[in-house]
Amino acid sequence: MASPGDPSRRRLFTDAVPNLLRGVASGNRELRAAISEGANTDAEVLGTVPWAGPAKRCATAADLHAAIAEHELEDRRNEIQNLVRISNRLVPDAEPARDADTSSGVDEVRAAIRVDVLTSSDAVSSTALDPGLLLIWATFDEDAGTARARARIERSKQQHHAVDGVRVTASAEVVLPRAWSSEVEPLDLSDEERAAWESLRQGLAQLQGIAPTDNTNRSHRLHRLFGYVDDRSGRLRPQETPDGEPWELLLQVGTPGSHRMGLVTVWAPRSRLQAGHLSGLIATRTVG
Repeated sequence: MASPGDPSRRRLFTDAVPNLLRGVASGNRELRAAISEGANTDAEVLGTVPWAGPAKRCATAADLHAAIAEHELEDRRNEIQNLVRISNRLVPDAEPARDADTSSGVDEVRAAIRVDVLTSSDAVSSTALDPGLLLIWATFDEDAGTARARARIERSKQQHHAVDGVRVTASAEVVLPRAWSSEVEPLDLSDEERAAWESLRQGLAQLQGIAPTDNTNRSHRLHRLFGYVDDRSGRLRPQETPDGEPWELLLQVGTPGSHRMGLVTVWAPRSRLQAGHLSGLIATRTVG
């Protein structure tokens, strides 16, 4: 795997950044995908896998406090505030070109995100990343499910975002993990609290003009920066770091091959990411 200092990598993310950020002028937001045997049973075989839409607005602290009270979770306010995140949906401005067929769905992922133009929210304390263009990339060896990922901030006047060379538009939303996720499990919610938690997630999503994709029975494609992975399996978050620290989602990229839906996630140690340090990253990929 090429290192961040490799000249070819530097050319890719400096000299060629404008090319990465140049999208197709028009196109729809749906991608035809053939789901092979063994993929998610709720995906439509040979059907259309739509892109999840952007958020219409980002919830505020007042919105969050009102929603907590409305769903009678006042006793869990501190836990909710500890777990709430601001996430950015990255929706392509045009339909991306289809990848070559691979059994793993994707071999390489790269993103260029202008972090200082992203929407913020007073409901969530954001990471301390320096302003500039956030460059993220990972390359997988054949049949490998994990890889080392790299990221850095570079100074750039470019205001656009791109994922795998396709221009995307970022929209911020306030998110919570699912009630039965590994993040929420230590809270030992009662059945009533679990139902109220999911109702709170749904209410926040509706307030922001979206629907949680992990609560649907149909596959959706979605790129995401920060927040929580869109996971209906409960298996996508890696185990703790070697130091026993939780991982925090940095980037999610939905990139299909011509027969299977692939998903790449890039993770950072929580304390490092919150401090603005882009080190110790790993990437994982899954199929279907």
